[in-house]
Amino acid sequence: MADPPGPAATLVNGGEVAGDSPIFGRKLSREEGLAHPRLAEFWQMVDLVLERDALVRRHLVGA
Repeated sequence: MADPPGPAATLVNGGEVAGDSPIFGRKLSREEGLAHPRLAEFWQMVDLVLERDALVRRHLVGA
């Protein structure tokens, strides 16, 4: 299988060393994230940022 043409994302158990906070809320585990009812909206937002934010895109894929 060929590599995808651009950046890819996945859910991971990350940021476990830092606690939850009022600003960022409660962190979800990978399993909680995969089962979350708003997961589709999350991926839509990720796609939007990667496609439309030039600074983020340049950082990830270069000029």
